Amino acid sequence: MNNCTYQKPKEKMEIERISESFIKPSSPTPIQLKTYNICLIDQFLMYGVDIPLLFFYSINEDSISESSHLLKQSLSETLTHYYPLAGRIKDHLSVDCNDEGVYYAEARANIRLSEYFSRSDFIVLMDSFMPREVSCRESSPGSFVVTIQVTTFACGSIAIGLFCSHMVMDAASLTSFIKAWAASTLSNPNPNTKEAITDTPNFDGAAIFPHYDAFPREATMSSFDGPFLKPGKLASRSFVFDESSLSLLKAQAINSRVENPTRIEAVTSFLFECISEILTEKSGISKPFAFTYLVSWKRKVIPRLPENLFGNFIWMASGLSPPEETKLSSLVCKVREAIWKINSDFVKDNIQSDGAFSKLAKTIKETRKEFTSSEFPNGVNFVMVSSLCNLGLYEVDFGWGKPVWVTCVDVPIDDSSNVLLNSMVIMDSRIGKGIEAWVFMDEQELRLLEKYEKLIALASVNPSPLKIRPASL
Repeated sequence: MNNCTYQKPKEKMEIERISESFIKPSSPTPIQLKTYNICLIDQFLMYGVDIPLLFFYSINEDSISESSHLLKQSLSETLTHYYPLAGRIKDHLSVDCNDEGVYYAEARANIRLSEYFSRSDFIVLMDSFMPREVSCRESSPGSFVVTIQVTTFACGSIAIGLFCSHMVMDAASLTSFIKAWAASTLSNPNPNTKEAITDTPNFDGAAIFPHYDAFPREATMSSFDGPFLKPGKLASRSFVFDESSLSLLKAQAINSRVENPTRIEAVTSFLFECISEILTEKSGISKPFAFTYLVSWKRKVIPRLPENLFGNFIWMASGLSPPEETKLSSLVCKVREAIWKINSDFVKDNIQSDGAFSKLAKTIKETRKEFTSSEFPNGVNFVMVSSLCNLGLYEVDFGWGKPVWVTCVDVPIDDSSNVLLNSMVIMDSRIGKGIEAWVFMDEQELRLLEKYEKLIALASVNPSPLKIRPASL
């Protein structure tokens, strides 16, 4: 029987960092690969935030020592194939693949995993399991590409937290690395069944989409956010929609223009409607609703790109709805229209063509101009959306079975920033085809949102993973 059975939560959770090291590739990187050049699309993300991910696994305490050794050994072997991740940011165009290693911290929590999940503040404390505080710092010269923290609970369960530079990878590429690491760990205990990584990553993105040497900072995606930053205390809430709720939303979203809304389109549009309504209620001003949605275009390239090509293959899909069109049925049309614009023609005309930088920079400039038009003297209500759905994150098995929870990371408990950007991250939920939506907004506005009857009728707010599915914790 697993030792992580439920016990009454302790008064205080403490995490002690017990070691820090640098995990280097098991084989040195060849001299001809010592510099990794990022591609054109990477440049648009080079001043963006890091990508955070956090995995929780339920494990028996007898395997702690063995698990720690295997994780580090398999990470070292995996980095031989993902060699830029063990280097350091060299400048705004490249990574120095110097094999200095991934920053790797080991920590110990004084409570059981079930105790942590039973705390009312478990979401606020998530950043304690990350290798450093959540930040929006730039990928500056000398900084890490990847940082990792592995935390062992009192019962032997494990949390694995990662931060990865968005300048080097998107969420899909990050997931490929994590899956390769997990597969190596899973096969390590039995060399007779060990399988080599057959789908090794392809780092030729810069040869296919050459970078632009004179890339101006104001052309990056992060610079787009400037006009939409606003004062406030950044906070977050998790809203979990199960399959039955999503079925209802999809049925409500159906209209003559969108006859078969996807679960992602339905839940995103519904949250847009709820956010628009609470912001209007708070300010007393009805504003247009604007959004950007980071969309993957990797599989829309003709001829197809190598499936294992590593880097950033996303672009901003944008939409704008007038105040009178901020209901679900109208917004779902805007969402679909925006996403479908990032198609094979868009890629061919803007990314694969000559003058790709100028064309892509122009789309960012035109979208910003549209959203800040003098036609909207009171501004717009804006939300930026990222999706981690359909990446198979709950299939990442290090040998302990599937994770009991995978999530992005809350803002730090001691966050002192006085400006914020409304944003949303949607992920697959723990069971079935549900969706877990993380909303990042001002604390006061989130208090209105989490009490909004239309929303809480269909979604659970900050649910403990213990309540989403029975699990042996």
